[in-house]
Amino acid sequence: MELPKSASGQIGLPCDDWLAGFREQRGISMSIRRLILSLFALALLLGLGIGVSGIASSQRVTKEDLERVERGMSRDEVMQTVGRPPGDYCTDLCVGGPHGLRFWDYESWRCNDGELFVLFDEQGIATDVVVCDVFNFGPPSFLDRVRGWLGL
Repeated sequence: MELPKSASGQIGLPCDDWLAGFREQRGISMSIRRLILSLFALALLLGLGIGVSGIASSQRVTKEDLERVERGMSRDEVMQTVGRPPGDYCTDLCVGGPHGLRFWDYESWRCNDGELFVLFDEQGIATDVVVCDVFNFGPPSFLDRVRGWLGL
């Protein structure tokens, strides 16, 4: 008795051709499944990124925050009023005015529409508070943002 041969010429059972076709189809479906899973993961990461940026944008420093700072406040009260420690919180391309050395000893906060300079004494009490406008050149270009992300 002779064993049946498959289409490829190998000796095997009649179901071997069907099984080979099934494996090919399964390979294709696995590729599609991986593609769908990858797209889902990408969409999830994108959604998380948008959510985090939305949260960050709701915590931005504004000129109104800067203008609420008054003389006599402690360093901690100033940071609570502004919402952040001293630093540059511009999301656009912003440049402060030409102040020279006038604010050399001052701590500063900068946002898209203003800049705050505060001079603290030895006890950490604000003795001078100045709020200035900034030159806002608008959001940086896409290439500038990419360079910023890459640290270039």
